[in-house]
Amino acid sequence: MRIAFLGKGGSGKTTLSALFSLYADSKKYRTNLLDVDVNSHTAEVLGVAQTEVLSHPKITEQITTFLAGSNPRVQAAEMLNTTPPGGGSGRWMFDDDNPINSLGVKFGKQARVFTLGSYKPNEIGHACHHGTQYIAENMLSHAVLAEDDLLVVDSVAGNDSFANSLYMQDVLVFVLKPEREGVAVFKRYFELAKEAGVAGRVRVIVNQIISQRQMEFIKKELPAEVLLGFVEPLDDVIDARLDNKALILEMINENLAKIFDKVLEFAAKNRISAAEYYRYIVDLHQRVSQEKWVHGAYRAGLEDQVDPEYKPCA
Repeated sequence: MRIAFLGKGGSGKTTLSALFSLYADSKKYRTNLLDVDVNSHTAEVLGVAQTEVLSHPKITEQITTFLAGSNPRVQAAEMLNTTPPGGGSGRWMFDDDNPINSLGVKFGKQARVFTLGSYKPNEIGHACHHGTQYIAENMLSHAVLAEDDLLVVDSVAGNDSFANSLYMQDVLVFVLKPEREGVAVFKRYFELAKEAGVAGRVRVIVNQIISQRQMEFIKKELPAEVLLGFVEPLDDVIDARLDNKALILEMINENLAKIFDKVLEFAAKNRISAAEYYRYIVDLHQRVSQEKWVHGAYRAGLEDQVDPEYKPCA
């Protein structure tokens, strides 16, 4: 299953995605947590040291070389964010022998966290974070998930996920604080989700709710069917982070556990098949490869990366 946590900056999506991953790991899901936010804190809140970030040029080259594999249609240096797998492509599987797994840092019982990384000093003033997200998108599009595999994405803030393929997940968990500005961001996100045909995959967790008035405001403003639940401030989480201590499984109270169970249940019912996911990536690639910036940065004709005889893994 693929589950993305997103929301307005400061809403708590990193905290909730980390706690959710700890919870899923405790339920014996083989869990990989991918932090693609420009403000990368997921490994930190889990108390593990992320020494290798995916956006480092050597790491990026290592990943693209593996994913390109022996596919004659794809060169590692020409991988776009939408380049689909084909015959001979490397695939990201969650077993220990897969080379991508060595780039993650273990936490919990058997889970791993992967960090995309933020801007570098030499990129100030001219770089775009979308330019580094392509490596995370390639990992997602080349992932092969077994029945109990769980891929969690601590995604970008607000509506940025619609600038790439990050919104194509089984569940899009929008983390929302009870404030008018956050509701406005969600409403815009939900409209874009409708345009993209994924509104039915969107669900909301309202974080840091402290009053009945706030709860009534949210219920008035949001469709009832998207609400997964309300989370009160988690004092032990707040205190732990003030003391620079890691999040642990015991911080998940009964209410939060019930919400996380709803996320897992919803994801299981709405799992995107490998064939559907592949068709989407191919369709997006055929459009992106026609863009003028692609022709300038790479070459015209990158739509030839699509292998017409390829059958996606189940």
